[in-house]
Amino acid sequence: MKFLKGEHDVLKKIFQQAYFEKESIPVSHRWQHGVMHHIRNLTPRESGISFFIRFEHFVWKLTPALCLMILILAVLLYHIEIILDRYD
Repeated sequence: MKFLKGEHDVLKKIFQQAYFEKESIPVSHRWQHGVMHHIRNLTPRESGISFFIRFEHFVWKLTPALCLMILILAVLLYHIEIILDRYD
């Protein structure tokens, strides 16, 4: 998330205040247990894979085949050049 400088400072003050006042707030063991139970039961958020990440996976899967094609074409061009030199 991107915050403006003012929003960042406000959030920082709120979190600092909550951190320093955490001991003065009475919290029952049952509440803590309920919160932890809720956290454990949360499902992970589905991260949407962007087009560029899918494209990157596709490119890396094709890389060995492309290298092999380049090698084969280089060998063919080398032999064609030799054949063309014979007819000059």
